[in-house]
Amino acid sequence: MRLDKRFATLTRLHASKVRFSITWEGPERGQYRCSDKGWITEILFVQWHENLFLVETANIPRPLLLIMGNLSAHISVKVIELAQKHQVILMCLPPNTTRALQPLDVTTFGLVF
Repeated sequence: MRLDKRFATLTRLHASKVRFSITWEGPERGQYRCSDKGWITEILFVQWHENLFLVETANIPRPLLLIMGNLSAHISVKVIELAQKHQVILMCLPPNTTRALQPLDVTTFGLVF
């Protein structure tokens, strides 16, 4: 298995509603979604996995490793079935390790979003 690091197309999540103006300069195949509180939900994650991740990685040799945060919204029967069907190995980061394992989330992205 080889390591192939690529960016999937951006998905941006907002609370309540998505303002059309923020989509003008976004990526061509970017997704803009909203939830009541601005947090990812199981439905939104399934949509991201099926309509963005699997589409963007369709031409990458399998198996793939998808490393995710340890969030209940990331693990559902639908996501597991899709992952098995498309030879994607799901790996959840241990709980409460964001600060150590995802420093960009805490420092860089935390300031931007």
